[in-house]
Amino acid sequence: MAYYYDETVLVALLNAIKNGATRVVLLSTYTEGQSWAIVDGNVIAEGDAALTAGSFSGPSPSGLNQQLTFSGAAGTASVDDATPDDLHIALMDDTYVYVVTDETSDQPINSGNPVTFPAFYMQASQPTVAT
Repeated sequence: MAYYYDETVLVALLNAIKNGATRVVLLSTYTEGQSWAIVDGNVIAEGDAALTAGSFSGPSPSGLNQQLTFSGAAGTASVDDATPDDLHIALMDDTYVYVVTDETSDQPINSGNPVTFPAFYMQASQPTVAT
């Protein structure tokens, strides 16, 4: 059986991220499904300013899907990480982890140095028919 979810549900999902995320952080490691407490313990850099709804654009339609774009941010490293082969960027607040994505530069991180969090988008896709 296939289910159709009205686009308002997809917009609500992305608006929960847009209106809820107050922090962008760089994680030394991440495993799918980790709790907020574990994720918060792996923070090695954080954005210099709190995120607001203005840190995002969208949600906006992309075909039948909805898209939200994080505009990026500047931050500062708080921990050294000389072997950054598993870095991740997370959008979170002080209770929830909303989004985690892979960080692909794999550059060594030095405490006190600037960190640039790149812009990226999230997409809430319409479900497909399961057969």
